[in-house]
Amino acid sequence: MKLLLQILQGSLVGLGAVLPGISGGVLCVIFGIYKTIIEFLADPFRKLKTHLPKLIPYGIGGIIGFLGVAKLLAFLLERFEAPSVCVFIGLIVGMIPSLFREAGEQGRTWKSYLSLAITMIVIFALLISLKVFSIEIVPNFAWYLFCGCCLALSVIAPGMS
Repeated sequence: MKLLLQILQGSLVGLGAVLPGISGGVLCVIFGIYKTIIEFLADPFRKLKTHLPKLIPYGIGGIIGFLGVAKLLAFLLERFEAPSVCVFIGLIVGMIPSLFREAGEQGRTWKSYLSLAITMIVIFALLISLKVFSIEIVPNFAWYLFCGCCLALSVIAPGMS
């Protein structure tokens, strides 16, 4: 029964890795496996025997959740593009209060608000410039590699959906 629960939790983490606004890292924290994953990733050769057996069921579930949801998302985006995008925007906006609370656990200073404002300006400027200059990103190996790194980061860093 415990094994099935771990696989189910892993599939929810995989789901969190695919769905915008749902953080795989936050789900790892909730399920109590985040520390184990980080310890394993920090020193995989020494932690192989102790940590890998604990993580295998979660990994199997993660693959199931990731692939299962990816197929479903492809179908929904193909058939119901506008409502699907609206749901994703809602998930992302719904995650903001949790991220704000989590980011403020160490306290906030004027520097944290300044970095938030600068980051927002840079991101909006980037998005607007892509639109104004009609820049289209053509998928290639390097682009897929970059996206894969971003996906991995979203699972490792809580809140980086």
